[in-house]
Amino acid sequence: GWTKLPSEPFEFIYDMEFCFSGNLSLEIQTEIIVDFKKTRYDLVPLKIRVNLLTLSSVMRLCYVPSKYGRSWFAFERTPSLSLEIVPEVLSLIHISEPTRQAEISYAV
Repeated sequence: GWTKLPSEPFEFIYDMEFCFSGNLSLEIQTEIIVDFKKTRYDLVPLKIRVNLLTLSSVMRLCYVPSKYGRSWFAFERTPSLSLEIVPEVLSLIHISEPTRQAEISYAV
């Protein structure tokens, strides 16, 4: 349910119990530098998928008309969440393609 909180004129603040259950997925694809020797560095493809399975907390919502300020939301306490993190490293490397190399020099 919604709970109205005291607020300034033209400001509407409510607390609500927020519960999410499902599958919200974020996928990040990048390359990491792997040091095989002191003089050679390889770029290895890396893909990480983060699945948000559940999220629950009390959310505070503040609505303010744009001519008076900005609206916002925040969690009143640390949310309870369930994540699934799936890294994929070697499955992205194709044997027929050479691994790209990066030269890194350190300033002394």
